[in-house]
Amino acid sequence: MLRYRFQIVVLLAALLGAAARPAEDPLHLALLPESRLWIEGTTNVDAFACEAETVYGIGTFDGIAAAEVAVPVAALDCGKRRMNEDLYAALRAEAHPEIRFRLTGIVLEAPADGADYRLRVSGRLALAGAERSVSLPVQAHRRADGTYRASGHLPLVMSDFGIDPPTAVLGLVRAHDRITVRFDLVAAARTPVFAH
Repeated sequence: MLRYRFQIVVLLAALLGAAARPAEDPLHLALLPESRLWIEGTTNVDAFACEAETVYGIGTFDGIAAAEVAVPVAALDCGKRRMNEDLYAALRAEAHPEIRFRLTGIVLEAPADGADYRLRVSGRLALAGAERSVSLPVQAHRRADGTYRASGHLPLVMSDFGIDPPTAVLGLVRAHDRITVRFDLVAAARTPVFAH
């Protein structure tokens, strides 16, 4: 039973910055380049998807858990230049160049099934100059190579963040207010970098 509990706590730490490790032995984590994040939505004409070319994330546990994921707005690519420009304008990229998620809590929702875990993650999402509390289900898995994968999705309403859904072609094409943020993140332990 003790081993089972330790595995759960270490998995949570490796994914999102929470671990039962002594303060003198902090755990440092970073997202790997294979991590993915994308936005799905629809317009009155068709569906769209915008994938982030870059996703940054770090986590630390040193008596207190902390984790943050960031996506540069300019790294979102919808596959069409004009659509990208409309998205960047809607997200006010010049004034708010990053989308950020900061962890505030993790709850294990179901007993572990081997290396698989079902979690409820809560945090603060900063988007286009607004910040809101969010909660979402996350599927987590410890991989054979020692890395950890976390995947899930978060439905959002753009107007909740003060965002006017983008329009195009003189308003003939209109994005719907509801979007879904999907992610497939891979994290690994890292050596901390100290400033000199």
